Amino acid sequence: MVYQKDQELNLFEKFHYHRNELHVSSCFIVGMNLNKKIESKKITNALNQLYNERTKLRLNIFEIDGAYIAKELDNFPSTSIQFIESDEPQTTTLNQLHETTFEFGIQQTLWQIVVVNNQWIYILCEHTLYDGTTAALILEDLLQILNNNEISKDLNPNEFEFNQIIKPSYLHLSSKITEVFAPKWLNSIVNYFKTNSLSKFESLEPGWIVENGGHKEQTFHTEKHIISISSNDFQKLKNLGNQHCVKFTSLWTYLNLISFAKLQNDNNVNITIPFNIRSILSSEYRKTYGLFVAAIQLNLIPPPSSSSNIDWDLCQFINNSLQKSNMLKSCELIGMLSYVNPLNLLENLISNPRIPTLEISNLGLRDSKNGFPIYANEFIFSQSNNLIGASIMQSLASSNEKVNIVIGCVPEFKDNFQSFIKELENTLKEVLNGL
Repeated sequence: MVYQKDQELNLFEKFHYHRNELHVSSCFIVGMNLNKKIESKKITNALNQLYNERTKLRLNIFEIDGAYIAKELDNFPSTSIQFIESDEPQTTTLNQLHETTFEFGIQQTLWQIVVVNNQWIYILCEHTLYDGTTAALILEDLLQILNNNEISKDLNPNEFEFNQIIKPSYLHLSSKITEVFAPKWLNSIVNYFKTNSLSKFESLEPGWIVENGGHKEQTFHTEKHIISISSNDFQKLKNLGNQHCVKFTSLWTYLNLISFAKLQNDNNVNITIPFNIRSILSSEYRKTYGLFVAAIQLNLIPPPSSSSNIDWDLCQFINNSLQKSNMLKSCELIGMLSYVNPLNLLENLISNPRIPTLEISNLGLRDSKNGFPIYANEFIFSQSNNLIGASIMQSLASSNEKVNIVIGCVPEFKDNFQSFIKELENTLKEVLNGL
């Protein structure tokens, strides 16, 4: 089924729409490094072809009679691709690219391709219509076209199937499930709106927000650090996890947990692990563009043991929390947005202190097509810098040659960031030295 034109945003998309309108989040970024430099004209032609074949790339959002509608653009904007030459470190490049903003209601795309030195290709996306997996799929489709190969048919998820997964089911969830898997802020907001009304949040101007009666400057220039793990060391870590029936994401979450806990005054650590809903849709929709992200929310007590003595019971608990049944429950909780106004929800989140949270998002092993003349030898993922998001964000993307992990922190955590990085790298080194 081809994507329907002039389609109204769903509740989850509206949440991200207002997040952009309130200037509380940046774009997110996914990049791939090609095995060789490619001519600018060839990349531009490939992107033009992809734009013409993927309806989702041709949409912006227009407010029409109080409804938010995704409408197709009149033509391909030349500003959707930019070529730059740079010798800056990649962390600097990422920070600079995160300053990019996208505007609704105009004849421009909600994404941009930036090509650095004709070799690194980054896609910058506004979150309303796209997620990290979408961005990676866009790059992989672009790679196919660069190699003169056809791409898959343009599909949109079957609305019935998708809505069956995320339909409102708050009243049917047991209290235990809600406590373990529901985002704390969403539960509290649902209860709050049943008994209270909020005054209209007033933004002073783009770049500034009201917080706790004072002023806080908005900036998307954050601390960034990249940990790269070779394919050999990555395989060692995977093998270690497999011995204990634990996947890499769960093991990495654990290593972060014990590093983060050393810097936290509280006993418990809040952890958010976003996942790709496509994995629980039927196979034909696995490569569909869109916004298909839910998250498992965990509140864990770090083990008292040293980092060299891994608590495999805790690792297995994290791993079990990411199983399909629990993913389905978290998807259903998106339906709780039907109980609140997404704009009011965001206004309340902005005006309250950020809850210290560690977020770990893994795009997994990407298809680099390294049997082709042109292929990607590494990928990189950098999540939106978000004034209502986690204290520390971890973004993982893997190729057959390397795992890149972009670690970012919010301004409130800046003083502790280097200490956290040191703890995490030492923990990783200890584990690898023990193998």
